[in-house]
Amino acid sequence: MIYFFTGNNHKELIQKKQDLIKALQTKQPGASVVQVDSEEITADFIEGLFETQGLFLDKQIVSFGQVCEEKDQWAVLKKNLKDFAEREDIIIWSEIHTKVLAPLKKKIEEIKKLSQKTVELNKAKESSNEQSPELFTFAGQFFTLPKKNLWVAFQKVRDEVADGDVPLNMLLWQTRAILQSRASNAEDSGLKPFVYSKSRVLLDRRGEKDIKNTLVELTKIGQEMRMDKKKGYILLEQYILNRS
Repeated sequence: MIYFFTGNNHKELIQKKQDLIKALQTKQPGASVVQVDSEEITADFIEGLFETQGLFLDKQIVSFGQVCEEKDQWAVLKKNLKDFAEREDIIIWSEIHTKVLAPLKKKIEEIKKLSQKTVELNKAKESSNEQSPELFTFAGQFFTLPKKNLWVAFQKVRDEVADGDVPLNMLLWQTRAILQSRASNAEDSGLKPFVYSKSRVLLDRRGEKDIKNTLVELTKIGQEMRMDKKKGYILLEQYILNRS
């Protein structure tokens, strides 16, 4: 049988995996525990592993992980997935990754289908009052990047920040600051000198009309988000893709 641990919460998943091994050892003290390094996994190794059973019980606890991205090891394990699921031996398998791209996700789903139990733990996305470096990069380049590059930067923000109103509020603040920079100097604008000079450059580059139109559109998005907060990122993405 397979017990499968997956997600991006490394600390909690490793702890739960260790707790399970201890619990199984307490329940079945005669079972042998085998920790397998990914480099050891070959067809001959897997075949020989299960020929040697536990010392007192006809059962082993076999622990390994982080093999789905290894081409050769995955090929061996994939062939044995059904056998693992049907064995009396206990396979404790972990795949803990920060980001799961499509090919890796497909492999993880294959394992989950045959697992007796799957433990999946992911870290919560940053709360709305936490601002990531990706957010500052995105906001800082909002008025300068070509549409395609801006969309890529937006996707990084989406991965890092939970609520769509966080990037929206930052963009609204920045757009208003650009309009404030129409004043003849930083003191009259009410902005700090650095913010004033940066905003003034953007004002000269984009033009007052474009900045005003941007403020109108972002304000509309904010009004729609107040009615349905889940729409935040969808509305922002549509605006970016339609932006000239």
